[in-house]
Amino acid sequence: MTRTRKHRTRGEGDGSSMGALESRGRANESWEEESQSSNWGAQAQGKKGGGAGRNRARAKQGLEEEAWGEEDPDYAGYDGYSWYEDSSYKRQTPQGSRKSSKADKKTKGRNPHQGKTIAQAREALVKLSKAPTRTAKDEEDIEWLLAHISETLSNAKGFASEDEKRTMGKELSEIMTALGSMRLESETALAVTEDVVRIAQGIAEGIAPGDIAGLVYGFACLPGVWNDYYEGCDLEKMLKSLAKVILQKKAEFGQWEISTTAWAYAKCSFWDRAFVDGICDHCRSLIWKLSGQSMANICWALAQWSECEGAPEGWTSKDKLLEEIVGVVKADAGRYRPPALSMVAWSFARLNVAKKEALAVIAASSTKRIQAFSLEDLVHLSWGLAYLQHVDVELFRLISEVALALDWSAVSAAELANLAWAFAKSRVKSNKLMQKIVEESSKKLRSYDESAEEEDHDQFQADQITMLTWALAAHGLNCSEFMKKVGDWATEDMHAFTVEQLAHIAWSFAALRVKHEPFFDALCTMMVDQEYIEAHSLANIVFACAQLHYSADEFLSDCDLGPEILRQITKVPLRALVRAVWAFDAMGIPDLQLTEAVAKRVQQNPDGLPTKVLAQFYDVLSGLPEPKHLDALRLELEKKLTPVVDCIRQFKLSRSGLETWPKLLQQLSDYKIVDCGLMGTQFLEQRLDLAPPNIKFIKRCSTKDWSKTPSFDSKPDLDEVPELYTAIQLQLSTSKDGEDEYHNDDFTSSNADGTRKQWADEEDSSDTSGQEYEDWIVKWCKDPYFGVPALTSGFLRVAELVDRAGRCYPTAPALEEVCFRIQGNLNAEFGTQSVPESCESVRGEVNIFTSLLPSVACLCAIWQFKQIFPNVTLTFVESVDMVPTL
Repeated sequence: MTRTRKHRTRGEGDGSSMGALESRGRANESWEEESQSSNWGAQAQGKKGGGAGRNRARAKQGLEEEAWGEEDPDYAGYDGYSWYEDSSYKRQTPQGSRKSSKADKKTKGRNPHQGKTIAQAREALVKLSKAPTRTAKDEEDIEWLLAHISETLSNAKGFASEDEKRTMGKELSEIMTALGSMRLESETALAVTEDVVRIAQGIAEGIAPGDIAGLVYGFACLPGVWNDYYEGCDLEKMLKSLAKVILQKKAEFGQWEISTTAWAYAKCSFWDRAFVDGICDHCRSLIWKLSGQSMANICWALAQWSECEGAPEGWTSKDKLLEEIVGVVKADAGRYRPPALSMVAWSFARLNVAKKEALAVIAASSTKRIQAFSLEDLVHLSWGLAYLQHVDVELFRLISEVALALDWSAVSAAELANLAWAFAKSRVKSNKLMQKIVEESSKKLRSYDESAEEEDHDQFQADQITMLTWALAAHGLNCSEFMKKVGDWATEDMHAFTVEQLAHIAWSFAALRVKHEPFFDALCTMMVDQEYIEAHSLANIVFACAQLHYSADEFLSDCDLGPEILRQITKVPLRALVRAVWAFDAMGIPDLQLTEAVAKRVQQNPDGLPTKVLAQFYDVLSGLPEPKHLDALRLELEKKLTPVVDCIRQFKLSRSGLETWPKLLQQLSDYKIVDCGLMGTQFLEQRLDLAPPNIKFIKRCSTKDWSKTPSFDSKPDLDEVPELYTAIQLQLSTSKDGEDEYHNDDFTSSNADGTRKQWADEEDSSDTSGQEYEDWIVKWCKDPYFGVPALTSGFLRVAELVDRAGRCYPTAPALEEVCFRIQGNLNAEFGTQSVPESCESVRGEVNIFTSLLPSVACLCAIWQFKQIFPNVTLTFVESVDMVPTL
């Protein structure tokens, strides 16, 4: 038997184990933005337990009520995966139940409770513990009561009769319940606990089952159990004594007593195979009598026991119990309350119980009761479902909506990290929720301001902030200021992080395109001094340096990175290897041996790579002097891209076709492909019938010759214009000839900012039929990765791609400007906003040049333009040799 928590890391993780962040499955091994497949589980290391701390008001109903002991099976201390070593309970103590102001002071003077019996003192203590708020006088009174109780218990002698033992057992149980609910850490509380432990060991056989449950519940709720404040009490010896009695009397334990006892022993990390087997067997006999909260308690206990030192990977009694639990949940979860639903989901995730039918019932029941969930419940629920990859999009959207309406004042750093992870992992977009998480997280970042009067005890720990930054990067949230603060902290206190954590943070900076020079300087310096670095971490760091154009010459030369990754190639996830190959190639130092070895692995399992990763790797191979494996990879890439092309080509300009556009946009977004690399993009362009323009046009664009065009109405200083832009040359004409085949009201919105340029002669617009027009439109972005504002008009519809929410490349906005100008001409010519001749009267050429690799959404916008203006010849070319591949 042992009470030591086992820190087990399952799966590969992105950068080795990631410490407490690790979970089952693989980590964010994917390429850049697509890394949401991370399965680190939101294991932000946090508090050691914390016990039933969220809703203490219900404890007023007394020990006899079923809710007692089950109301909050570690809700207050839950940190996402319950990694409890070297930490203590730090949050969400009920108002008034903070550490007493006299906790470490001897009470002086005459005790006002002198002369009270133990029952009277206990009754007064219980009453104070249930108060929603307490004054300073109440705090002082508690200290006097504890001093009196301690003195009375120290003088207690042997208990001869069974009635005396039973009576004293009840008193001890209620005293400990009160202490646990108040979470006291004081000298008087310690003295009382020592006396209770001593007496309980002597009368263990005479204590009633309900009082045993209350006694161990109170001990489990003490915060000092986790930080050795009560180390001298020898709780383990008492738990052993009571465990023997529990096994002897287990038939007398009802569903409330057994579930509360299981929760308390698991909370204390007490592991004894015979004891746990006995608990599991008895729970099976009561399985259909368990209330929702009792079920949650037992599931939580099984999850905790699974992590105890000495616990096997699986044991028969647990497996049999879990099998029956799944059946009951499928049948009864519809009647569970929110705390039970969320904790069962969380426990199933911890136990890796991915039973779709049971999870579907939990999700459906949660959807119906979502307004009754607390923020903490929402964190548990979303984390559990996301971890088990049971993503109900509508439920997650409701979780976001409800969470934003709740009070966040008591949210913990661990919960912020877990909630962010859950939404990033589920890939359900909620920018408002993520922004709220960033806002609250900013208050909990570690500060090195010496003038700060008091340190926030719920500041982010290294593993928590690593988890959070990954989630923000995976979600694609533009939070550069927050990331810079994280970089400042990590740079200042780099040795507080593991190498794996630093590698993950570096990856997050790269995915969000936030360059933090001091962080990377310190990181590369630290890496040079490391004797051994796991290849997965090396891959993340190399990728970050390449993505952000950080010069890491000393790190690259001294660490011999390519050969080191090659030596550990079997330990590194395939996506991380591909990322490393791309990074070496992007930095101009391709490692041919590593590339060849990775190519062989990719050829063996091309389905194991996301489309974009495969596309980027294909680009790398195609640029080698003697490329190999290209044919097989090209076929696999084309197979993956064919559904994308087919989806884009379904955008039709007809009454019935327009009705399908929202559905198609969502379908395109669901493919989770941002862009398809150079070669993959060429494949898409061919399938979308996009021909390249003539060489003369391309040369004019490359030299920015468009700025010399008289009609170009924006005259910026070319030195200030970034090399990232889209230029469009228009050569169009309109005619009234032809029939009105289609009346389109969907593309007639005007330019709200009033900058639209009328091509028609405003002084004489009486007869503009057949008139020709030529102009240039140029859009650029100073930030190549966050682009320009999203479209807001009714012309083109841009799919919201993963990690590109609210942003788009310059191509789509430039095309939107073309639509505005064409519309202005049509309105002037036909004299109506409805454009009766529709857009088919427009003829001519639109030539597009972009210096950025176009996203799938941009190509879709180009296809839409072709449908809107079927008689316009559109050409398109991208020239990305001047900029990094996005």
